[in-house]
Amino acid sequence: LLLLCLLSTVLIAGVCYADTLTNGAYLMNDGNMEVRIDVNRLPDGKYFINAMGTDKSGKTCRIGDLAEVTGNKLVVGICQIDIVIGDKGIELKDSKACVQCDQGAYISGKYVKQ
Repeated sequence: LLLLCLLSTVLIAGVCYADTLTNGAYLMNDGNMEVRIDVNRLPDGKYFINAMGTDKSGKTCRIGDLAEVTGNKLVVGICQIDIVIGDKGIELKDSKACVQCDQGAYISGKYVKQ
């Protein structure tokens, strides 16, 4: 019974951790677009996200807003971006092109924690 309680605690903690971004920088460079996202967790559990990206032709994307992770969504202002949080970084998919980007620029991709 003790082992079962311990295992349950570890599993629950793992699920909670999966919805948590760690402070610091994340970088995506897919050969066309390079985006750096700086994440700062606030005391209330929300985040301040500051991101800037540029493609090879000079088109840009910009985020500077409060955010929170809800399920598999990164909610930034009015934008809901699909997010997968992994051990080495995150993957974002802005399927509705909600983030402020010049036409042709994007933030969707795999980001590596720096």
